[in-house]
Amino acid sequence: MILTAQTTNQIWITIIALCLTNFLIRALPFIIFKNRPIPKFIIEVGNLLPYAVIIILVVYSIKDPILKNSFPLYELIAVLVVAILQYFKKNMVLSIFVGTALYVLLVNIF
Repeated sequence: MILTAQTTNQIWITIIALCLTNFLIRALPFIIFKNRPIPKFIIEVGNLLPYAVIIILVVYSIKDPILKNSFPLYELIAVLVVAILQYFKKNMVLSIFVGTALYVLLVNIF
């Protein structure tokens, strides 16, 4: 693919638009709730969202082997390690990173 000045400009415009959109999505709640209390519903969603993301990741990672009629051994080992780490360390980044690294190692070594 040959990049011309027009496609380069389009790429930059797209990147800038995505950055502004991302910033606005993140800043909007602070702007809206600047002078009033945050509703209880928003606080509850904020507390439950990390667990919902983990559940979605677990289901997504286990669905492919099950649909292919194979036992998801490596996936279940990684999920178990993530669950144990999350229970004891309460650090989601550490849990996901270690679980992902373990899964990659298991898949590539065995």
